[in-house]
Amino acid sequence: MKQLLTLLENQNLPLNRCYNNYEVYDNFILIRKSKELISSAIGTKEMLRLYEVFADLKNVEFLLLENEDISIKLKEE
Repeated sequence: MKQLLTLLENQNLPLNRCYNNYEVYDNFILIRKSKELISSAIGTKEMLRLYEVFADLKNVEFLLLENEDISIKLKEE
């Protein structure tokens, strides 16, 4: 989980307009989508940038939730 947090913190989330806040839980990280009205192009670009950070990690599950928040967790083996 520390590796995931380090990767996430290196992304300077506070500079994002859409995905700029996250919460850490026991077994996953929840990246919250801003409630402000922001262009979907900006939101999609930020989401794809975050996905690319974790895409190469085989043991990580990247989920876009129904409310458009993002859940990142280690896959259980």
